[in-house]
Amino acid sequence: MWASRMRKRIRVYAVALVPAVWALGGVAISPLGAEAAGAHGPSAAGSALVTYGGTTSKGWPVFAQVTSNGRLIKRIVGGISADCTQGGMYVFPSEWRNVPISRARTFRVSYHDSDTLDDGVEVTVSETLSGKLNRAHTRISAKWHASTTFRSPDGTVDTCDTGTLGVALHR
Repeated sequence: MWASRMRKRIRVYAVALVPAVWALGGVAISPLGAEAAGAHGPSAAGSALVTYGGTTSKGWPVFAQVTSNGRLIKRIVGGISADCTQGGMYVFPSEWRNVPISRARTFRVSYHDSDTLDDGVEVTVSETLSGKLNRAHTRISAKWHASTTFRSPDGTVDTCDTGTLGVALHR
């Protein structure tokens, strides 16, 4: 079945990508990562970048780069794992760029897309990220949710859903 082949392919990619995300997260939250983030000079918003690191409620690494004025998340990357209704787990890296932060220090972005593949399988992807930067700009608290549905031409449906993941990031 296509969904089974796709999950196996995704697992193979995940085996290769997850260590890279861990390593990237380790560098991002290390002093070396903080220096590298600052070494690029001012961002498009005119502020240096501040690096935050932490994990999801499932223990996967997450890091973010925020402008020092606290108005924009230039980049946030996390390891995401979703349990699938037909068994197994779907693990993948997720990334958001240029997420605006309001004057109230909150943010919310979402993504929804679907496509039909050559073999007739319809894939629907949805993702939402929302949260808040604290007043001192030292902590980001967020909720992350992702869902992918595979609909085969024979009517088989497999949904891989993360549930609501809590995210805690610190400077």
